[in-house]
Amino acid sequence: MKHERLGQPNADAGRIVRELVRKEAARIIADADAPSSDPERLIRALHDELRSLRNEIRQRSFTQVEARVEGAADTLGVTVANPTPPTLARSATSALAKLRQAELDVHELGEDPRIAVAETLRQHGVATRLDGEVAPLIRLSDGVRAACEHATPEMRKKTETTGRLVAEFLGDVPLEDLEGQLPDLMRTLSRLPKTHGKAHGKNRFRSDGVVKSKLDEIREADERDQHVLDELAADPELSEADRRARVFDRLVPRVTVTNLKRHLDGIHRILRAAEKELGYTGKTKIMTYRTLDRLVARDTEERQKENPIYLRVTDPKVRDRWDDAHLKTLLTSPLYRGSLKGRRAMPGKVLSRDAIYWVPLILLTMGTRVTEVLQLRRRDLVLKNGVHCLRLCWDVDQHGKTEDATRIVPISQMLIDLGFLDWIMRLGRSDAYLFPEIVNAKPSDPGSIFGKRIGTVLTRLGIDDSSQDFYALRKTFSSALWAAGVSEDNVQKIIGHVSHTTVGKHYIYRDMARLKQLLDSADFGLRIIQSRVRKHPVIADCTLVPETIARVEVILDGQGNLCACRIRRAKDDAQLLALRIGTADRSSLRDWCDVEVTDHRTGAARLWRLSQDHHFMITGSPEMKSAFEHVLAAGAHSGVPRRIPE
Repeated sequence: MKHERLGQPNADAGRIVRELVRKEAARIIADADAPSSDPERLIRALHDELRSLRNEIRQRSFTQVEARVEGAADTLGVTVANPTPPTLARSATSALAKLRQAELDVHELGEDPRIAVAETLRQHGVATRLDGEVAPLIRLSDGVRAACEHATPEMRKKTETTGRLVAEFLGDVPLEDLEGQLPDLMRTLSRLPKTHGKAHGKNRFRSDGVVKSKLDEIREADERDQHVLDELAADPELSEADRRARVFDRLVPRVTVTNLKRHLDGIHRILRAAEKELGYTGKTKIMTYRTLDRLVARDTEERQKENPIYLRVTDPKVRDRWDDAHLKTLLTSPLYRGSLKGRRAMPGKVLSRDAIYWVPLILLTMGTRVTEVLQLRRRDLVLKNGVHCLRLCWDVDQHGKTEDATRIVPISQMLIDLGFLDWIMRLGRSDAYLFPEIVNAKPSDPGSIFGKRIGTVLTRLGIDDSSQDFYALRKTFSSALWAAGVSEDNVQKIIGHVSHTTVGKHYIYRDMARLKQLLDSADFGLRIIQSRVRKHPVIADCTLVPETIARVEVILDGQGNLCACRIRRAKDDAQLLALRIGTADRSSLRDWCDVEVTDHRTGAARLWRLSQDHHFMITGSPEMKSAFEHVLAAGAHSGVPRRIPE
């Protein structure tokens, strides 16, 4: 399916003449080293052609360059009018005449061809290499291949994603043209919906679907936004402030500036690889973060001039540490106590100690990354100064996110108490993967396979949360270390953000026992016992949350305020309270029972009293959490003691 591209290129005289000059100069240099069977005849032909070109310039009738102009345009993927526009034809004829004169100097006077064509190349901005050879035309696809050749799988995936995105808008653009087109490209990319590329309908069950171009997705999002803006503008009862307050939650979220900066990094990575591997001689940094920020800000300002209530809405992913209720729900779930076969979230008699079992515990107690753990082999278990450790990203085929990912980390005492060392020693060969069921399923990207499988478990446990996802366990570990008084420097050493200017890896080798002591200071309130039934240790309890856990469901009104909520006990799903506050739509409560209608003040007080005996666990958007926490704050207000004397 051929998609429309950003700024479909038309005749660009400068670019076309530059490519014509590049081709002709490269041919002149190549032909100079090839022996001629009849040099006199060659020189006469060059004189005749040069005389003809000069006559065309004088007579302003350009015919000889048309084929060469079309060839250069085809190489660049641009179109030219027929007949060739006079300005383009004149410039091309003039450049060709200069090159013919240079070629005559080579064959008549014996001049070095690289020196003969150098001035014309300089005038038209054609780069040369250090040896004087004409720099080749290097395209986006060439740069992407160079950048991916020696990259880690993760970096290769990111680079290819950026390359595909740029190619969809600009085509297989020459790298030397990227700088001039980048501002328009970035402005356009900033308009992409956050969910772009995810609404095609294809999945592992369906192969059909509609793949929309990025420009089509932008147009559709703009149309939806315009409909919202027009609707709000047409309501005479709304003030300007009311319109601004309401527009935020209704506009289509676009990609974040952080996402744009990642793609800008990818473009610069492609340019640097082209310079190193392919002889690219252009700039390798063509835009700064600050310039990108200004581009997006100016685009927003221009749109606000057209409509004062316009906002550029983004929905950035913010990962937060897991709250104690989420952790307790996971660690005391059937995943760690016994489940049905193939149903890890359902209570049963099967306790499978595999990747789904161990990896969350490793991330939670050692601060590792998912991909680092999935690449582990049995031989990565080592003893350093009497301390059992794991080597992370140590072998050549084990790749980390950063150079500092290559490190050795002590195994937490919690994992040892659960029998992790015994489990490893029973695996067999030293080169065996710890988690072959994940690696073998998709060797190129085991993280995606694991993410889907653990995601299914979290969903069925009712703890799937966009801000407290599986990858946030690493942040949870850092937070637990901080709460235990571990310094920021030591936290960075443990989780793999060590700078080479600090103590770094040598600290780990000399003071492994001290590092393990710091690592074990993270307290997750686990009680581990030896199970006679399982024949190995199991998690008996998690004391992080002494109160009963209750799940919270929230419904918001059009202004983002809480208008209904339901509280259910987590262990048996029994409803504890269901409130309808204000203007909640009854249809949204159709599966709720015993709903009480109340005012905001009374409802807030009821919720606050219930929170004294239950630990609330709310999943959903940040807006839902904030609205519920505001109601709780209002309910607790009357119970806050005042310290001002009577």
